[in-house]
Amino acid sequence: MYFPKIIFYFILRFPQINKYIYRVSQDHGTSPFFSLFLSNLGPLLFILFINSLTALFRTASYLLFADDLKIYLKIENESDCVQLQLDLNRAVKWSEENKLFFNISKCAVISYSRKNDSVLYNYVINERPLTRVHEVRDLGVTFDKRLTFNNHIIKIVNKAMQVYGFIVRHTRDFTDPNCIKQLYMSLVRSLLEYASVIWSPFYLCYKYQIEKIQNKIVRYMYYKESKEFHFNISVTWLCEKYGLMRLEKRREMINILYLFKTITGIADNSEFLSRINFLVPSYNTRQANTFYLSTVAMTNLHSNSPLYRLCHGYNRLEVELDIYNNNYDTFKKRLAELF
Repeated sequence: MYFPKIIFYFILRFPQINKYIYRVSQDHGTSPFFSLFLSNLGPLLFILFINSLTALFRTASYLLFADDLKIYLKIENESDCVQLQLDLNRAVKWSEENKLFFNISKCAVISYSRKNDSVLYNYVINERPLTRVHEVRDLGVTFDKRLTFNNHIIKIVNKAMQVYGFIVRHTRDFTDPNCIKQLYMSLVRSLLEYASVIWSPFYLCYKYQIEKIQNKIVRYMYYKESKEFHFNISVTWLCEKYGLMRLEKRREMINILYLFKTITGIADNSEFLSRINFLVPSYNTRQANTFYLSTVAMTNLHSNSPLYRLCHGYNRLEVELDIYNNNYDTFKKRLAELF
């Protein structure tokens, strides 16, 4: 990788430059140029520094987001556990040499498996055993050991109900339902749709728990407009009246839009893209599916896995939708018309 000479100069002279900038800012006030310089150089130095950690792993794979590191390996026997522990030891040694120590109290181990007798191993950092957990929260999504995401759905529903109560308490004097609609879309619906490509539910009970929050808000909007509660009025009619699509349909749209972003390169997800299989029939058939699904889903977990769900969702609509010959805005508009 090529770096201009001035970048190396800044890196080598950063302590002296930083000391000079600090003295100038104290004597004459902070300069916009110096503030911009510091804010850009700091992340650059950290990226160059932290990326050297990834070259240490020989067996395990890794996920690195800023200073948040996850290493993982498919475990079939105890020897795989030993290899994972060796890679962990290399990471710990790197951290000690670079004075960037692990916070062991925040480190944990989780095993993702559908088996009842999965291989368990006591991993350690500096002879201190790591805590084994049954779920972990990563970038706002709660992953349980069976990848059902049931606990995550319960948590976001409870959080959304709290925000819904906040909206009701603070909009008692509102008369325009459109204001409440905007609050709902920005504060509540965003919670219920964050990262839904990963955790989208397939059991009706969880779908209903999510949907009932929007049902509550449209009834409240109608109450603000009509000045009286109507418990027997159709929720479907209310959603159409206020221009709100069912959340289940929106999740299906989000799935197909993410597939479009991945195929066209808008979303940088090479690992996911490498697993997508395109159907190339050997002879002309009536089957017009774009994506090839090697096996029929025999379990709920398989049918709800992101790869299968996204490809299967598009295959059902592809006769009326072209994923290749549209830009994002046109594709999104056409997709909304189909739903």
